[in-house]
Amino acid sequence: MTTKIKVTKYEAEKIVPPDIYEATIKSFSLGEGNFGDYVKIVFSISSGAYEGVEKSLLASKKIQKSPKGPTKLMALAETVLGRVLEEDEDFALDSLVGKNARIVLGEPTTKDGIQYQKVEKVLASKL
Repeated sequence: MTTKIKVTKYEAEKIVPPDIYEATIKSFSLGEGNFGDYVKIVFSISSGAYEGVEKSLLASKKIQKSPKGPTKLMALAETVLGRVLEEDEDFALDSLVGKNARIVLGEPTTKDGIQYQKVEKVLASKL
């Protein structure tokens, strides 16, 4: 059996001015990296001149609180859902898809000649 993959042209990430943008959580995916399992959350800016531009955030696939505070994924979930997640609660990542939030985008960074922009923080939506 042959596996075929179509050759495509690389399209650089669209860089937008650093600011706070209303966005909707479009999707998530799971992956495994050098530091363990992670979740990639994809946001789509939902209004203004940059409507439809997608930005993503990577977070460890852990939902827990420590003496230092909640993990990035737990803080994001609690912010977007507007409630505290309880210990031993079963949390469905699917429940975040379609939810509104505000994303804080920072200055673009260049790594290996490729420019990208991080979602620095997720805030509750004003909608």
